[in-house]
Amino acid sequence: MSAERAVGVFGGCFDPIHNGHRAIAAAAASALPVARVLLVVNGQPAHRRAPVADYRQRLAMAGIVADSCLEAGSRVELSELEKPGSERYAIDTVAEVRRQGLWPVLIVGADAFASLPDWHRWEELLEDASFAVVARPAAVNQPVHERLAQMTVDDPSRLSAGPCIWHWRLAVADCASGCIRSQLAAGQSKAAGKCLDERVLAYIRKQGIYAAACQ
Repeated sequence: MSAERAVGVFGGCFDPIHNGHRAIAAAAASALPVARVLLVVNGQPAHRRAPVADYRQRLAMAGIVADSCLEAGSRVELSELEKPGSERYAIDTVAEVRRQGLWPVLIVGADAFASLPDWHRWEELLEDASFAVVARPAAVNQPVHERLAQMTVDDPSRLSAGPCIWHWRLAVADCASGCIRSQLAAGQSKAAGKCLDERVLAYIRKQGIYAAACQ
């Protein structure tokens, strides 16, 4: 599969989407052998609590960030691959991308990737997608399943050629959606704004999202 047919798939609840997410998406569009990066907003994520903001609100916030990336010259697009209605797993999203004749490069955090053997149909994922695993530069390497170690490559250009795993050290803003929600609930919008696109913060204020106490 050529890089022209490969797409980065960066999924999450984005509740809310923050500057760390934006930095990863923009860097992926530049550093990975993909035609573009899709921001995939989770509709009804499996195995976790429901997001505080509803799907349309989270989609709107992600759209603001996607537009910001495009304005800066990064090939980042908003995606509705995971609309709400039923539980969605990564394998479902990968299957949809493959049905479009594209090769998915999943962009995931190192913490989430460490639990990959617990994911739904994880062995199929290893056959149907590549992984760009994002870790902070000072992060300690975690023990990995033997099969994952065997698939690990040093050259990111191989991500578009077939199933493999590349570990990516990337410095991004120290932001967390849970912390941002708590700050907004406590009326600390100035502190929360340090990790949010100003248009995302304006949207949150207009919609009255995260006004109730939440974690």
